[in-house]
Amino acid sequence: MLSDCIHTLLLVEDEPVARHVLKRLLTAQGYRVEASGSGEEALEHLTQDGLAHTAVIDFELPGMNGAELLHRLEKHNPNVFTVVMSARSHATVCEAGVSEDVPFLQKPLEFSKLLQTLARHRH
Repeated sequence: MLSDCIHTLLLVEDEPVARHVLKRLLTAQGYRVEASGSGEEALEHLTQDGLAHTAVIDFELPGMNGAELLHRLEKHNPNVFTVVMSARSHATVCEAGVSEDVPFLQKPLEFSKLLQTLARHRH
């Protein structure tokens, strides 16, 4: 089970190098990172490991896209704080079903902006 004393972050990024680098950087910042390469794999992590406090989701994923994953995560855990990242525009992501209220980060990702976004919502 995921520990309540450590902030758990679900990272969903299909690009292996980006996933690996982000996982290492976020782990160095004190997060317990569960990294997945697809939406389906992310949902398996939640089923096996419990609830994540935060999810950082790439919008462009194989299989289900980031919008579908976001909605399924919110059903599983209504309190999850989610950040969506994409090389596509914020407007395109919103048109696909992501609420404008969900924090959005443009790719290529600036790690400092991700940390700032996460810091505003860390428990």
